[in-house]
Amino acid sequence: MSIVFEYAEIFRPALVCIDDIDLIVGSRDGRLDRVDLSSALQALNGFVTGEETYFIATTNDRTLLDFALKRPGRFDLIVEFSSLEPEFYLSLVRRETGDENIIRLFTDKRVVKKLRDIQATGAFIVSLLRYLRRPRFDDRRHDVETLLSVIEILYNSFKAEIQTQNQKIGF
Repeated sequence: MSIVFEYAEIFRPALVCIDDIDLIVGSRDGRLDRVDLSSALQALNGFVTGEETYFIATTNDRTLLDFALKRPGRFDLIVEFSSLEPEFYLSLVRRETGDENIIRLFTDKRVVKKLRDIQATGAFIVSLLRYLRRPRFDDRRHDVETLLSVIEILYNSFKAEIQTQNQKIGF
């Protein structure tokens, strides 16, 4: 990470975005390499003082981040995204597929209710649409009952995986 920050300083103004920083940086509890955590913290300390340099980091679960990375002052702003509001389901589905029959499924009240009940995120809906494109659904992907069962299957498999890792649910 220090090399990334060095380049950002050279090419100012710069925006550095690191997706899933929890997988890169590590933590003291041994989930990942502590050396990476140390170098990331050192790089951040020098980086954030520079003018015209900006840093964005994402994570699906900020509880996975080491407390040193989350301490006050490390980031100017922390934005938490919750589940997707139901009124945005349809626009996301339209963005991800041109299949009008699939789009129509997401206007069904049962589908909307199911997604709202599980607090579906945009990532979950995108994964759901990818899953529906599998050949095994060629003859039934436009059926509401199939969609509802696929939502249940994906949600339950994710929930089971998270519970075995003693993590909280989030997509």
